[in-house]
Amino acid sequence: MAPREAHDDAAASAPASTLPGLWKYPSHREDDSPVTGESYMDSRRRDDGAEGLWRVHDKLYDLEDFVKRHPGGEHWLRSTKGTDITELFESHHLTGRAPELLARFAVRDATQPRNSPYTFHDDGFFRTLKRRAAPVLAATPDPGFAPRFNDALVAASFACAGLGAAVAEGAGAWLLVALAALFVSWSAVCAHNFTHRRDNWRMYYKSLCFMSLSEWRVSHIFSHHMYPNTLLDIEISMHEPLLQFLPTAGKPLVFKVASFGVFTMYAASALFLGLRHRVSRIRLEDFLPLLYLAVMVLCGAPFLTALAMWLFLWVVHSLIFHFIGLTAAHHHPDIFHDGDAPREDRDWGLGQLDAVRDRADHGGSRFRVLTSYGDHALHHLFPTVDHCRLPALYPVFNQTLADFGVEYRFSTTWELFVGAFRQLARTEPNTRPPAKLIALGHALRAE
Repeated sequence: MAPREAHDDAAASAPASTLPGLWKYPSHREDDSPVTGESYMDSRRRDDGAEGLWRVHDKLYDLEDFVKRHPGGEHWLRSTKGTDITELFESHHLTGRAPELLARFAVRDATQPRNSPYTFHDDGFFRTLKRRAAPVLAATPDPGFAPRFNDALVAASFACAGLGAAVAEGAGAWLLVALAALFVSWSAVCAHNFTHRRDNWRMYYKSLCFMSLSEWRVSHIFSHHMYPNTLLDIEISMHEPLLQFLPTAGKPLVFKVASFGVFTMYAASALFLGLRHRVSRIRLEDFLPLLYLAVMVLCGAPFLTALAMWLFLWVVHSLIFHFIGLTAAHHHPDIFHDGDAPREDRDWGLGQLDAVRDRADHGGSRFRVLTSYGDHALHHLFPTVDHCRLPALYPVFNQTLADFGVEYRFSTTWELFVGAFRQLARTEPNTRPPAKLIALGHALRAE
């Protein structure tokens, strides 16, 4: 049996993706057990046809001897061995040197088609934009604002937690801890800027914020960033069945009449629920949040009071962080979700734009961009680029949109916030695929 026919037969026995090219229903969605970073990567090793090596497009490569010399750090290659890294390779390497280096490690052609919906044609949208962006980025220095800003947020979170512990009693103490939680959430969002880049010590701010850097890199970078709002996006899968963002029939009635309440209860407990991801493998980084507890005790709060404040900080941070993350850019009835009719052109860059919205009311505020996932389209297209350098790319971005006849529509913070709950209630797929629509929406951000 031909590889393509084998994939078609396997797909026939499972719910189908609406995206052409995703031949096999993802293994991590085939049972009801919670998806973790490890289980997701295991499923990719079963589905990707990489044969224990690294796959880029339709060739297999043995990068074992290059792992320790990888400029981005060992983790990226060690974690992805046995999987298809095409999307990661294309989006994380912006110059022509990486393909030339990769060619030295070629082993053989892959024996089965890629289980991915996306293409990377030389004359397609993404590669055209990437060629235009490279000289702009080379001429745009890093202003160094993001590291200093993230450091300040972390310092503010410890200061507020310590002051709350020093007060120890009364509403003022708990308000200070709630303020600390706000700074922790902003720090977690800002720190994600550093988790995308070559290994650096600030990437551990993510673990300091009651999360796991290792899990985050899989769920957010390897999965969500490469395949947003598809069946391969485990930032969709990991919230199911409590939060069902895909437009499927048979959703519980509660999502139609009380989606806000369900979302709020889930968001307040989501980081606690995330503990299940760490049960099988505890890492040293997972103990970093205990620094907040230690500071509270050192600032004079009795241990039990400090523990209660620490747990309160965790819950409030979880609520704020998930409200920001899940209502910021990806979920609205007008945004593509697997189940909707897809765009005919399966260029990876266009797939990113179809699954993202930016907020025109952010303006050019670095504070808002760094604390609420701003400039989100360009961040998805160029994930390794510091957020503070992204605005320099808007001229070539707008030029490429115009050349390809593509509209990128901007929204507002309120519209996306409300839209997330409308999306939770949506059961009917959009039957009209994203089209080549010429409009002036993308000019809002350029101004």
